[in-house]
Amino acid sequence: LKRFPQSQHAPLVRYTRAQCLFELERWSEAAVGFAEIGKLHPNFSHAPESRFREGEARYRGGELDLAFTSLRAFVEQHGDSYLLEPALFLSAEAAFRTSRFAEAETAYRRYLEA
Repeated sequence: LKRFPQSQHAPLVRYTRAQCLFELERWSEAAVGFAEIGKLHPNFSHAPESRFREGEARYRGGELDLAFTSLRAFVEQHGDSYLLEPALFLSAEAAFRTSRFAEAETAYRRYLEA
């Protein structure tokens, strides 16, 4: 990526690197990697999934405010995604754990209706 940042393979390499960091439970680094994909490659085929994984990594790493923001944005932008249900659940959990009870209730209801 340093030598060929504009390569046609750069988005997939960034995604794979972020996924490896996720699997290693290096949550903060994974979240940054997934966020980078959305910023640098918004039209990449895995960009929506990257947005979800960013929120999931932030949730698992205890960055609950950032997780909630990221997951809520994912839900608003990708309401037809196969990841909608887990995104709703994790956003509800993040909202609840940060005392955003009204937002948690709304997300839980949407999750149950999905």
